[in-house]
Amino acid sequence: MLPSGVLMVAMSPVSARLIRLFGPRLILIVGAVVMAVGFIGRSLLHGSVLEVMASAAVASVGTAMAFAAMPTLIMRAVPLTETASANGLNTLLRSIGTSSASAMVAAVFAAGMVVTPSGEAAPTFGAYQLVFWSGTAAALGGALIAAFIRRPAPVGERAPSRTGVPAPAGERTHVKVEGELPEVLVRGRVLSPQGRPLRQAVATVLHTDGRHVDWGRTDNEGRFALALPEEGRYLLVVSADGWAPQSGLVHLEPGETEPVTMTRRLLLSGRVTDDGVPVAGAMISLIKHSGEYVGTAYAEADGAYEIGLPPPGRYVLTAVDHASGRARSRALSVLSTSTTLDVDLRTGIPRPSQRVPAGARGVGTVLRGSSDAGPASARTTDAPTMPSGTPS
Repeated sequence: MLPSGVLMVAMSPVSARLIRLFGPRLILIVGAVVMAVGFIGRSLLHGSVLEVMASAAVASVGTAMAFAAMPTLIMRAVPLTETASANGLNTLLRSIGTSSASAMVAAVFAAGMVVTPSGEAAPTFGAYQLVFWSGTAAALGGALIAAFIRRPAPVGERAPSRTGVPAPAGERTHVKVEGELPEVLVRGRVLSPQGRPLRQAVATVLHTDGRHVDWGRTDNEGRFALALPEEGRYLLVVSADGWAPQSGLVHLEPGETEPVTMTRRLLLSGRVTDDGVPVAGAMISLIKHSGEYVGTAYAEADGAYEIGLPPPGRYVLTAVDHASGRARSRALSVLSTSTTLDVDLRTGIPRPSQRVPAGARGVGTVLRGSSDAGPASARTTDAPTMPSGTPS
């Protein structure tokens, strides 16, 4: 069991790469066939320990490939909002299958027991062969079923609902349908200006006329993979928490594309003053409304500060001047755009709001609190022509 388990673990990254290259359906079929070959070897090759281990290793390789391909097929076959329940059902059915198989093996062994010369009961060799041939039949049956798996048509090509309700926007769109060209797999990376990978960024590819093609999230190394119907010119849109989205018309072809570097960091910025006078060196600390720590920054000579924009939500910003001992907290709601929040340590309310000049630090609208103890009214802007806001 140990060599087989180690081999299955070692095959995990290999299976993932094969799935990216050839697709989960083909890998599931190949994995099932390899499992069948391994079980046939277990039935026929039993003259030495080496033969038994080799046959078991082949079956383990096939099992690893099949187990890696099934969740990917499930994710592609269900709406995005149902992926968790679908994978949970897959895990449940897998547990039922392994339990049923264990019970069947125990029953076969119990029915084929013989008494050895030493007086101990042991299963016959025929019982072992029956188990292995049953596994072969099950694996080939799985490969046959997988061969008839069809991909759902893209959302835009599905028949309209009888109720007149359009297909959910969150459904995954597939680019490969019957009769079309094979998929073209494009891989890329999303990086920060310093070259660090950005995880959980979303890369979406559209046709030049706006039709959706595919999307994917980056892994811990900032890598993503997209499946296209063919090589050509597409609209690539990349977004990540805390960064301004980027888009462009690019020529995409099989293999690795040029890395996408996010150039503009979204910021929570503003000025700290004491009765209108800028406070240099003031400490600004940001925590979530629920109490979790987010980050700390220090005001510059003009009282200005910057903190990388956190995910959307409710936060509490606290400014502290250690020299005077004054502190002030402001509540705010952060959207997915750069936010400006000014804090006055004495009054709690900044001077009359002014539009920040173009090119100045903290693009946006200066915020004002409604009262000394009240929360800030969080008006945010990502660009001067695109205001948006919400009260905290």
